Amino acid sequence: MGSEGCGLPMEAFAVASRSSESASTGDYAAAPASGSVDIPVADDSMAIPPGQCRLWLMAAPPVGSVATQGLRPGMEDAGTVVENLLEAPLLFRPGESVVPPAVEGGLSGLWDAARPGRSADTVPRRVEARFLFAGVYDGHGGAEVSRELAGKLHQCLRLQFARALAREEESGSGGGGWGGGHPGLGLEAVAQAVQAAFHMMDRSLDEALGEAQSVGSTAVVALVSRWHVCLANCGDSRAVLCRSRAAYRMTRDHKPDMDDERERIVRKGGMVVDLNGPRVMGMLAMSRALGDHCLRSAGVVPDPEITIVGRSPGDEFLVLATDGLWDVVSDEEACSLASRCFERASKQDGPTETAARVAARVLMKAAMDRGSRDNITVTVIDLRYNNQPQE
Repeated sequence: MGSEGCGLPMEAFAVASRSSESASTGDYAAAPASGSVDIPVADDSMAIPPGQCRLWLMAAPPVGSVATQGLRPGMEDAGTVVENLLEAPLLFRPGESVVPPAVEGGLSGLWDAARPGRSADTVPRRVEARFLFAGVYDGHGGAEVSRELAGKLHQCLRLQFARALAREEESGSGGGGWGGGHPGLGLEAVAQAVQAAFHMMDRSLDEALGEAQSVGSTAVVALVSRWHVCLANCGDSRAVLCRSRAAYRMTRDHKPDMDDERERIVRKGGMVVDLNGPRVMGMLAMSRALGDHCLRSAGVVPDPEITIVGRSPGDEFLVLATDGLWDVVSDEEACSLASRCFERASKQDGPTETAARVAARVLMKAAMDRGSRDNITVTVIDLRYNNQPQE
């Protein structure tokens, strides 16, 4: 590997020395079409950097994750779950959030009078946050890129958080310029670290694969702490939050016929051609992806849209899934089906981790019963567990 990307730079090994072998990743090419496999959950924690963070001594949220090849001739989906990916000090104002304008309209119910990015409380708060990581990847043109993402994107996130912390420590500012005496990352700095991790991962693909010209993948990932939920999406996989019985689409599907996506594609010299649906240059049915380097000059970008919101006592669960689910199951239906699983488990007083696994399987089966012909990967994160932010 070279000096950049994940084939990690030498500086990464101080803070991200565990390889992808210790992470929990999905690799399902051998899964039978009629069967499914569970994505196991691994504890792959790593403090970054040493001495900057304290342990947050509480269990990670229960997660259920399942994948099936479905009716496709091969499996191009992949997934990763890491219970304790990283720890980092955060500095934020209560009520603060980071929300892309294109996503904001569907999330108005998440806030009372406060607007996204604004807070009535002007006093920054510093916390030590430990993040669970979950990622879902839908490959196209082959499984090579989705498998690379499953093994390495979370490592890139570790490295970029470490770099962001080092910059804040060197500058002495902390929290995006909120003043001395409060070392830690502000939410905008967190979003910038996530964006940098996606770009690093994309640059590394040519090194790892020899080429990533006509092979690519979506990526929807979640970083969940006791205080925040951070979602990053590139492509047409999706994340949906169930809060207080309502479904909130935390990401948007990046399609070439969206006005802003089409404008970028045309500006870069590409075209949107209707060929069994809108496609970039008649080839790709999404406007953003990792890989697909032959379409970079046509406006296909690896830029994720990132949403960060504070946790609420009403949070129930997150669903991350590929379009094999979302093509046939609506956001509201997914939340309703999964909610019944959690209610049933609660009445039966079953183990907390069981409900998330059952919910993921129920959603996968619902998609298959409704005729989904695609690979299907579903990850459900139980947010009811310790879902009240620590005071």
